[in-house]
Amino acid sequence: MASKFYAVRKGKKTGIYGTWDECKAQVNGYAGAEYKSFKTQSEAKEYMGLSKPNKKSAPKMTKSGSIQLYSDGGSRNHGNKLGQHVKDNDKAAWAYLIIRNGKKHYASDGEFGATNNKMEVLGLVNALQYIIDQGWQNEAIDAILDSKYVLDSINKGWLNSWRRRGWKKSDGTNIKNKNEFMQLSALLGQFKHLNFKWTKGHAENVGNNFVDKLLNNTMDGMKLNHPNKTVVHSSFEQSKSEEKTVEETVKLYAHGKHINPSGLNQYVAKNGPSIWAYCIDFDDEVTLDSGGMLGISNSRMQLISVINGLKKLVEMDLNQKTVEVITPSLYISQTINDGKLAYAKNHGWQGFNGELISNVDEIKQLSAILDSFEHIKFINTSFDNEDNATSLINQLLDDEVRKIDPKMAELIEGKTEAMPKGKQTPKEKKSETAKEYIDKDKSVSDIEKSLRDLGFFDN
Repeated sequence: MASKFYAVRKGKKTGIYGTWDECKAQVNGYAGAEYKSFKTQSEAKEYMGLSKPNKKSAPKMTKSGSIQLYSDGGSRNHGNKLGQHVKDNDKAAWAYLIIRNGKKHYASDGEFGATNNKMEVLGLVNALQYIIDQGWQNEAIDAILDSKYVLDSINKGWLNSWRRRGWKKSDGTNIKNKNEFMQLSALLGQFKHLNFKWTKGHAENVGNNFVDKLLNNTMDGMKLNHPNKTVVHSSFEQSKSEEKTVEETVKLYAHGKHINPSGLNQYVAKNGPSIWAYCIDFDDEVTLDSGGMLGISNSRMQLISVINGLKKLVEMDLNQKTVEVITPSLYISQTINDGKLAYAKNHGWQGFNGELISNVDEIKQLSAILDSFEHIKFINTSFDNEDNATSLINQLLDDEVRKIDPKMAELIEGKTEAMPKGKQTPKEKKSETAKEYIDKDKSVSDIEKSLRDLGFFDN
C-alpha cells in the first residue's frame, strides 16, 4: 500500500499516483502544473474534487472554458530568399479575438521589420493583457492558436527553462523575442484556468480565420512613418428592446517632465524644474490640476502625474466607470501594457533583469490605486497637437515652470514680442545634431521650444 498519494490536478495527465516518479512524469516541464502529496487517498480525492459531494452542490466539470481566445501573427517578407533577414520595410501584424458571453472583443496592430514569430507572441500577449484589464483572468479560458512556436514554449516548459537561465538557451545564447517572452511569462502567472489548444491555420476554424483576416487587413493599411493606434473593438448581437446606452468614457490626460537647463533632459539637474499636470474630461466638464518642484526625473514626474490624476478620479467616484489614461509617456504605457508592472508586483518589485525597479515607491502607489478601477486602459499618444485637453496640459506645465523660474518666463516673453508672426525667415533645413536628437520630444512644452529659439540650451 502506498505510503503517500500524489494528486496531479493540472499536468500532462491528471490523476492520483502512488509514487513520486509517476507524479513527476506528469508535471515535469508542464507550465502551471498543480500537484500535491497526501497521507490518505481520501484527502487526495478531495483535492482532485473526486470525493462524494452533496448532490445539491455538485460542481459541474466542463471541458471548455467560458472564454475563447484566438490570437495570430503574420509578416510579409517581400523579395526575400530563404535564410535572409526581415527587411526594415516588411509589414508585420498581430491580432486577437476574445469571445465571452456571446460578445466579441478584437484588436490588431502592426509594425515594420518584425518577424512572424514576434507577432505570434505579441498576439497572445495583447489578448492576455486585455483579459486582465477586464478582470476576467480567474475565469476558465481556452486559448486557441495555430503557432507551434508559441504553444511549445508554454506546454513543453521552454518558457520556464529560459526564465531560470536568465532568458538564455541551453547553449548560453540569448533567446529570440526575449522581451516578448518576458511579457508573456509575467502575464501567464496571473491566470488560474488557462488551457491552450492548437488548430490548423488557414483551415476551417472560424475564430482562427477571423484573426488571420484581421491582421492582414492591418498590414494592408500600414504606411511607413504613419504610426498605428491600437483600438479594441467589441460587438455583440441583441434585440433593439435590449439595447443600452453606451456609457461615456472618462478620459484622463496626464503628463510630467523634468527640464534640464543644459538641454539634456535625460539627465536630472538639481536646479531644473520638474512639473506635472493632468486634465480629466468627463460629461462635458473638465477638471485640472498641476504642480512643480526641482530636480526630479522625467519618469518619476510622469508617474506622479498619472497617480495624482487617478487619485482625483477615485475622489470623484469615477473609478467604477470605463477610464482611458492618455499620456505621451512611453515609459508609462510600456510599464502597464508590456506587463512590467504585473511582473514586478509578483516578483518582489524586481524587473525582468532581477534588479529592483526604478521609481519603486511611485510604482507601488500606481499598482495600489489601479486596484480601485474596474475598467481602465492606457493609451500612448503625442501631445503635440491642437487637442483642447492636451493644449490645457501644456499650458499648465508652462505655468508651473513660470512659478518655479520667473526669470525664464521673462526671457521667453521678451523673445516672443521681438519676433512677430509672419515676419520670420524660414530656416534652411539641416540634419540634426546629436544634442538636438537627444532633446527631441513631441510632447515638449512651449517653454522649452522658446528656450531653444533663444539659444538657452547652446553650449
